[in-house]
Amino acid sequence: VYFTQSTGSGDSVVGISVDGGEAKLLVKEANNPFPSPDGKTLYFTLKKKFLLATLDLTDATAKVQELEKLISTHESQVSTSGVVGFYKTGGSGRGSNTAQAMMYIPSTGEIVEVSPADGTAHCFWNYDGSALYCNNAGGGSGGILSFSISEDFSVGESSVAIPFPKFTDLESVDPQFDKDCINTAVFYGSFCDENQVMLTAGCYTKNMVDGEREQEFTQTMILDIDSGEYLPLGKNIVEAYGAPGGTTWEGSCVL
Repeated sequence: VYFTQSTGSGDSVVGISVDGGEAKLLVKEANNPFPSPDGKTLYFTLKKKFLLATLDLTDATAKVQELEKLISTHESQVSTSGVVGFYKTGGSGRGSNTAQAMMYIPSTGEIVEVSPADGTAHCFWNYDGSALYCNNAGGGSGGILSFSISEDFSVGESSVAIPFPKFTDLESVDPQFDKDCINTAVFYGSFCDENQVMLTAGCYTKNMVDGEREQEFTQTMILDIDSGEYLPLGKNIVEAYGAPGGTTWEGSCVL
C-alpha cells in the first residue's frame, strides 16, 4: 500500500506491506503516489516542482526519475493499461480555471492533451481504462466530463458523464447538505466496478475565498451511474474524522 504521509516537516510518499510490518519512507517532499498495474513502477508528484516522477519498485537502490517535461502536474492515476492520467495547471490561485487534463504514455514517452485548458481537473480512469473522467467546474459544463481513449491513445469527443447532483440528491444521503448551499459538485472519483463510482460530493456557499466559492461540506459516497442514486458510505466513516457531521475527501475502490 502506498500513501501520502503528512507531518510537520511536509509530505512524504510511504509504502507498507499488506502483511503488516513497518512503514517505509520512499520519497520525501512528494505526494499522491499511484503504482503501475504490474506493481513495478510508482508515480507521484514532487511537491517543490509539481513535477511528475517515478520510482522503480523492483530495485532497492533505484533513484527517483524526474519526468522533466511534466511540470505542474497533479493527482496522477494509472489506468489498467498503464497510461498515466493527470491534470496540469498553468495559472495561479486555488483551483485554477486553467487546469488541463493530460495523458502520459510510458511505452512511447508521448504526452497527450486530453482537454483544453479550461478548468478540467481531478481526473480518474473508468473501470477498464477506456475513458478518462475529469471534473469541469471551471469550464462551466455542470458535471464530470468523460473523454474516450482509443487503443492508439487518440482522444474522442467529451461528454458530461456525471452531472453535478441536485441538493435533494445529496440531502437524501446526509442532511448536512442543506447548510447554506447555493450549488454542489462532485470530484475525486474512483470506479468500484463498471457502474459504481466513489465520489466526493461538495457543497458551496455564497462566500468567496481566493476568488472562488467557499466549500463548506464534503463527503465521499457511492454513485450508481445506471440509476443515478447516491449511496452513503456509512456514519462510521464520516464520524471518524471528528468534525460535526463529518468531512471526508478522497478514497479508492478496488479495481
